[in-house]
Amino acid sequence: MKRLRRSGTITSLRSHEIKNEIYAIFASYKSIGVVSHDAGASEIISEICLLLKKDIAVSYFLSGPAIQIFKRKSLDVKNCDDINKIMNSDLILTGTGWETEIERLALENSKKNQIPCFVVLDHFQHFRSRFKKLGGEYIFPDKIIVSNLYTYYVVKNEIPEVPLIHIEDVYIESLLKKHIFLNKSLKLQKNDILYLSDGQPYDQQSDFSQISQINKIARYYRQIVKFIGKDFDKICIRPHPADLNNNKAPAKLGWIKFEEVHGDLETLVDKSTLIIGTDSLAMYAAMRLGARTLTLIDEEAKPLWLDFAATLESINEKDIQMSINNLFLCNDQTGTYVRKFSLLDIDTLHLENKSLSLARAFNCSESVYSSFDSYFFQVYKKLAKDHLHFSIIDYTNTRVGIAEVRFDNTNFIVKLKPFLYHQVTDSKDFNSGIEILIDFLKLNFVNYEIQIED
Repeated sequence: MKRLRRSGTITSLRSHEIKNEIYAIFASYKSIGVVSHDAGASEIISEICLLLKKDIAVSYFLSGPAIQIFKRKSLDVKNCDDINKIMNSDLILTGTGWETEIERLALENSKKNQIPCFVVLDHFQHFRSRFKKLGGEYIFPDKIIVSNLYTYYVVKNEIPEVPLIHIEDVYIESLLKKHIFLNKSLKLQKNDILYLSDGQPYDQQSDFSQISQINKIARYYRQIVKFIGKDFDKICIRPHPADLNNNKAPAKLGWIKFEEVHGDLETLVDKSTLIIGTDSLAMYAAMRLGARTLTLIDEEAKPLWLDFAATLESINEKDIQMSINNLFLCNDQTGTYVRKFSLLDIDTLHLENKSLSLARAFNCSESVYSSFDSYFFQVYKKLAKDHLHFSIIDYTNTRVGIAEVRFDNTNFIVKLKPFLYHQVTDSKDFNSGIEILIDFLKLNFVNYEIQIED
C-alpha cells in the first residue's frame, strides 16, 4: 500500500512532486472528459485539472455548484450542453453525488461506450452504496481515486473488486498554501463563529434538516460559551454550494442572529474562533486548516474521521480527563497549537518515526507497525482516557511531533512523554507546544505531580 508523506496538518512545498504523481496517473490519456455536479468531488477534480491543463485536453460537462468551483479556479471551462459530447474522450473522470444523476450517467455511458472511467471519492462514508443502481445491482468504475490514507483503507475493504489509486490531497494542499500565507502575520483577529452549511434543507422538520441542527446551538448556548470562553449573539453562515433556490437559515433563533457570509473557506476559517457544522467536506477542510471545530452530530453517531472535532455532549463533560479529548491550546505569540492526536495524523511521517517507540509503550510487537492498518488497530483504537496523545503543530500547520500523556490516578501523577519528529530541525515550536501543554496540566491537575519523561 502506498502511504502518505503527510496527512492531518502536514504540508509540503514540493508541489512539483505532486504534479508529477498526478501526471503519471493520466499521462497515457490524450483527452479527458470531466462530468461533475457534486461540490466535494468538484473541489478535488478541479485541482487535478489545474495540474493537467497544459498537457492533456479536457472537456467538461458541469452542472450546479461544480460550474462556479471550476470557474473560480481560473480553468478555461467551455461547458458542454450534452453529456454525450464528451463521450469521445479517452477517459471519463467523475465523482459521486446525491443531488443529481449526472455522475451516475457518466459512469453508465462510459460503460456503454467502452471508455475507461475513474471516479473520485471525496468523503469518508457510504462508499459502496454510491455505486448501487435503483434496481439493486452495482455499477463500478475502472478505478477509484482517493486522497487520504483513511479513505484508502476503508474503500479497500468495502469495494475490493475495484483497483484504487491514492493521490495526495490536492484540495487540502491548495487550501493550506493559502492558509500559510494568511497566517504569516499571526495578527488576524478571530471574532466570528462560523457555521458551515451542509446543503441539507432548512425548512424540513427532520433530524437531518439544518433547522434541527442550528436549534441545537441555541439549546447548548451556555456550554458553547464555556467552550470558547466568551459570549456571542451572532453566527455567520457560509452557504453550501448546493444551497440554491432560496435555501437559507432564519435571520434569528431566540437571541442568536444568523448572517450569511461569502468568501474563500480558508479566509473565513482564519477569522473565526469556532467552526460549527455536521460532517461536510468543508468541516474536514476546516479541521485540516487547524481550526477549532464543533460538530452537531451526536457523540455516538460521530464518524471516526471527525475524531478531533468536539461534540455538544463532549463539551458538556464534567470529567476533566474525558473533556481533555477536546483540548485545543494555542500560543498566540508563536501560533503553535496543541490538539488531540487524530486518526488523520497517522501517515508515513508518523509511522516511520514514532510507531516503534509507541509500540514499546504499549508493550506490543515492533514488527507489525509498518502500515496504517496495523497502527490503527494495534495502537490508535487502544487509546483510553488514561492514555492520551496530542499533536504539536506549528503556525504553518506542520505537525512537528506528538506528546503522550498518561494518568496515574492512584498515585496522583501525570506523566508526559514528548516525541519530536526527527526530520524537524528546529525544535523551538515543538518546545513551545510542550510548554503550553504542561501549563494546562498544572492548572487543571493541581494535586498531581507532573513528570516529564525522556
